[in-house]
Amino acid sequence: MLFSNFLKKDTSIRELGFKVALVKCPDYESISLSKAINGAVNFLGGFRRFVRPGETIFLKVNLLNASPPRKAVTTHPSFLRVVAEEVIKAGGKPVVGDSPGGRNTEDKVKEILEVTGIGEVCKNLEIPFVLVGQELVRVEVRGGARYRFLTLGREPLEAGGIISLPKLKTHGFMKITCAVKNLFGLVPGLKKAEYHLKISERMDFAHLLLDIYQAVKPRLHLVDAVISMEGKGPSAGTPRLTGYVLAGTNAIAVDWVASKICGLNPLDVYTNRAAVERGLISGGEVEVCGVLLEEATLSDFEPPPPDLFDKIPPTVRHSLRRFITPTPYLGYKGRCTKCGICERNCFSKAIRLDPYPTFDYKKCIRCYCCHELCPQNAIEIHTPFLARIFA
Repeated sequence: MLFSNFLKKDTSIRELGFKVALVKCPDYESISLSKAINGAVNFLGGFRRFVRPGETIFLKVNLLNASPPRKAVTTHPSFLRVVAEEVIKAGGKPVVGDSPGGRNTEDKVKEILEVTGIGEVCKNLEIPFVLVGQELVRVEVRGGARYRFLTLGREPLEAGGIISLPKLKTHGFMKITCAVKNLFGLVPGLKKAEYHLKISERMDFAHLLLDIYQAVKPRLHLVDAVISMEGKGPSAGTPRLTGYVLAGTNAIAVDWVASKICGLNPLDVYTNRAAVERGLISGGEVEVCGVLLEEATLSDFEPPPPDLFDKIPPTVRHSLRRFITPTPYLGYKGRCTKCGICERNCFSKAIRLDPYPTFDYKKCIRCYCCHELCPQNAIEIHTPFLARIFA
């Protein structure tokens, strides 16, 4: 079955445009979260503007791997709980879902739900968890798409609406992962690796992410930026108390604000830059409600490792790739359990256990999936000397 711009256009939601709500939230206590999340959504009209009585609302969480909430790798379970409760109060029927990276076996998903605390929330609220990708659909994207046909999981697309709950983190490939990048979880596990293999250029991959966003258009993005991740994100970075909740209907505008909170130039984030190229945003039209953006900006937020890759002309880029592009390597041999997750999930076959992971950098496409999926954070990212001094 082919879906083609299938989601209903809600005029009242579309009119919110580039408005992004930014509200303080000091911790994950129920009172703090409820006040901050409702406060942010109220700037946009309240939950009842986004949830119709009786309809299914797909809550898209970030479930990258089996990491406990304190590591700030995944959407915090308390954040999910408050949003799910508000959806129920508005008359909706929440469903929680994602497609974690790599091969998603039943045991792996069970472990992720248990360790992250997401499974307990679903159990306590008696709402289902859906592993995205059990059924696939081909989606046609119109309106200036770079990749016109996409393979996505059927489950979220057949819900009445999608509310995305990203975690604000740095990202070695895209610079940050937030509202736009969170939607990559609508791509089934191994299909993600296939996309990485076929689309290894960062800007091309950013356009892919925008195409996914353009296809599914969630009604609302609620960002868990209470404790974010800085440095070597999205899984091996350092948790950082940021203390905010962001809300918006436009994922690009939300990411624009999130970039500034992290002290980054929004145009250094590849999805933002791609959106400017397409004419989807310029930055000047973003309206921030609540806390002043200048007040929320963190000047000492540690960015992801630098790279020069997209500053080099394409004609010479690949010949210089090994000198300018960060590469994965086994940085902490003592942590490595030789579990083989990196090897099994490397679609380019660049990793071999011998008996510890070894890397063939001629095959490596620098997608950093091995870094993201390593449960022991044993794989590090090495930034070449040229990238460090010129980035």
